[in-house]
Amino acid sequence: MRRGFILKTKTMLYRKFSENVGLLQPRDVIQKDSINDELKTAIWNVFYASYVSPLQVISAENGQGNNAKYSKYYWYFYRLYRWCVGGNIDEMSDNKHGIAQWFKEVYFGLEWNEIYDLIEFTLENPEPAKIKDIQKQFDYLLKEHLSAYRIINNRLAEITDEQQIASIENAIKDTAKSKLNGAKLHLETALRFLANRDSPDYRNSIKESISAVESVCVIISHEQENTLGKALHAIEGKINLPKTLKEGFSKLYNWTSDKNSGIRHFMLDDPNLDSEDAIYMLVSCSAFISYLIVKANKAGIDLSK
Repeated sequence: MRRGFILKTKTMLYRKFSENVGLLQPRDVIQKDSINDELKTAIWNVFYASYVSPLQVISAENGQGNNAKYSKYYWYFYRLYRWCVGGNIDEMSDNKHGIAQWFKEVYFGLEWNEIYDLIEFTLENPEPAKIKDIQKQFDYLLKEHLSAYRIINNRLAEITDEQQIASIENAIKDTAKSKLNGAKLHLETALRFLANRDSPDYRNSIKESISAVESVCVIISHEQENTLGKALHAIEGKINLPKTLKEGFSKLYNWTSDKNSGIRHFMLDDPNLDSEDAIYMLVSCSAFISYLIVKANKAGIDLSK
């Protein structure tokens, strides 16, 4: 058994090679047009616990043997069968094991978007399960696995679009130069902190994102001792950086620093930091980095060496 992939302690997580060396891809981390096996299985477990398992238990309690028609959970699958198959309801099994087997085969044959269709169908057909509890479970899983979607009014709404994910990809590509390699490593580390399913570290992901911006600004300013605030001031005239944009990122930097001392990388220990905060910072910093590189090139500052 390869225990390295499953053994954990409080101080150490065993990670895959690709995570350790920064080979993760943004769209593999932020699941937009896909659902990985971990999330698919986690969603299935909610369906099983909420509908399949009660179907069996209630049937047994009612003394109906294998006949599931007398279970109130049967009607969820009745509606689901009509929705999935579009007719031929007479072919639906009235056996609890038959229904469970059919549902499992259907579920694991669904495409990523059809799984989200199934979630919406379930939320729109609240009986007989405790739908609010189920919605909370779905919400938790979507957030934990960094899905690009969240449940709003019983519908899956996109919160991270293609352009945002492309911003991260472009910034990693733009910094793939020897001189900007530090910024690239910061971005990849920020992504890796997000991708850690067992123990996501949003705080350090945000720190790495802003550090990537700082790294680029320091290189443009040619002042290695500069912090981001000083570096932004130093490059303002060099690359024709709009004052309001500089001030905006200065305030963003202040948010990630101690408000009293402003010590570099000393971030407030905010327990309310969440995946949305970390994704927002990674997207914003990535877009700003690509912007700075374009402005520096236009100003004749060579960042390729």
